[in-house]
Amino acid sequence: MTKKKPNIKAIILAGGKGNRLSPITDRIPKSLVSLVNGKPILGYQIESLLRNNIKEIVICVGYKPKSIIKFCENNYPKADFKFVFNENYKKTNNMYGLYLTREFLNGEVFIMNGDVIFSDKIISGMLAVRDSLIATDTSQYLRESMKIKVDNEGFISDISKEIKKNESYGCSIDVYKFNKNDLKIIKKELNEIIEEEKELNLWTEVLLQRLFLKKKIQVKFFNIQNKKWWEIDDFNDLNEAEKIFNKKLKGIKKRKLFLIDGDGTLMLGNKIIEKADDFINHLNKKKIRFCILSNNSSKTKREHYNRLISAGFNIKEDNILLPIESLINHLIGKKIKNIYLLANKKVADYFISKGFNFDSQKPEAVVLTYDTEINYKKLVQATLLIQKGLPYFATHTDNLCPAKEGFVPDIGTFIKVLEMSTGRVPDRTFGKPSKELIIPTLKKYHLTPKDCIIIGDRLYTDIKMANDLGILSVLVLSGATKREDVEFSKTKPDIIVQDINQLILFI
Repeated sequence: MTKKKPNIKAIILAGGKGNRLSPITDRIPKSLVSLVNGKPILGYQIESLLRNNIKEIVICVGYKPKSIIKFCENNYPKADFKFVFNENYKKTNNMYGLYLTREFLNGEVFIMNGDVIFSDKIISGMLAVRDSLIATDTSQYLRESMKIKVDNEGFISDISKEIKKNESYGCSIDVYKFNKNDLKIIKKELNEIIEEEKELNLWTEVLLQRLFLKKKIQVKFFNIQNKKWWEIDDFNDLNEAEKIFNKKLKGIKKRKLFLIDGDGTLMLGNKIIEKADDFINHLNKKKIRFCILSNNSSKTKREHYNRLISAGFNIKEDNILLPIESLINHLIGKKIKNIYLLANKKVADYFISKGFNFDSQKPEAVVLTYDTEINYKKLVQATLLIQKGLPYFATHTDNLCPAKEGFVPDIGTFIKVLEMSTGRVPDRTFGKPSKELIIPTLKKYHLTPKDCIIIGDRLYTDIKMANDLGILSVLVLSGATKREDVEFSKTKPDIIVQDINQLILFI
């Protein structure tokens, strides 16, 4: 007669909001905040459990419970979910959430907080041990984590955030496994704390600490060794989890061409973003080819070059790719010379140097750049010409341009004004996300999209271009895009970092 496998289930305590991740958590619960490749924290936990054949999953929900239920049921139909509602989540803590799940505290149970991401190998390792366990990282001492003490027999004698470094054996990763005997004692202590003492706003670890100090249960530590994990409390933790878990970071080393956005990635106004020059120096040292992409058509290539050189970047003028050049090549290919141009004086002079004539009455096309000297008279003339059906081209579509003082109107605002006046948008644009900006460079160096990486600060230009072409994409949060923008955008980057200098470790 075969021995019956023990009843193993998991309880996930996911009732809280996660105020330190606001404004993301103003719209979704903390456990649904996405990490690597857009997958939520809760998704990583559920998949770790399912890969270890743990299908009975109890989730204590509180803040925005319907969104958690919908996510679970839509994405994991093979799991056996049970949801327990904490309607008092604003005034309670996760011990009270555990109390609400007490009917499921039988058999063998994993208990975890809904804000930790971990390798599924941790679960499989704990399953192989019969004892009650606390998954423990013995290699770190983290101020925000629960630390443990261990007695001479290898059992945990205390758990607390306040344990000093010289007394700490390691950090709990907030993943626990208890056998049926210990669960009986835990339930009894839970009832005493919640029902008799009326303490509703305590961590689960306070319960465990009481039991350890009274020596009522014997729990061992499970050394996770070098297995990956991270607890998500704030935006810095999202960044750290990205570095730990995103496997695509390893692919950066294979890239032969780095396509790097300028404004918002390397500079803000005339100021270098912290250590961005170190990143360019690193590429030069490694002899890795790179191009600096800028949609900013208020400056010529020479102006962009002088600005970057003056700031301290070690580059060549040929390193710079601009949509002005692509647009000019298109006009030459179409044999268009007479244009109505909206541009500042320096850019206008550059067009003249390329053989173009300015004609405000009978031009062959209307050409719109990021005209920092635009006025009402120019807009009126452009409107009248576009209404006549003339070909209409624009360098790019950015709505905002990052400046030292903040973000100022870019060409996209002009495009919207002209659209409202004419009902038309440009027939063609040449900056990001248009592939026309970089395809000639790929052909020049005999490269494919898989040989490249695009690094930028905007989802709708840099990241969209990368996604459209199948190029590895990196979003930096040093410019126009905030982490909450990524959360609710359909356009997702492959990798997210705080700034470009973080990538040096992966090259």
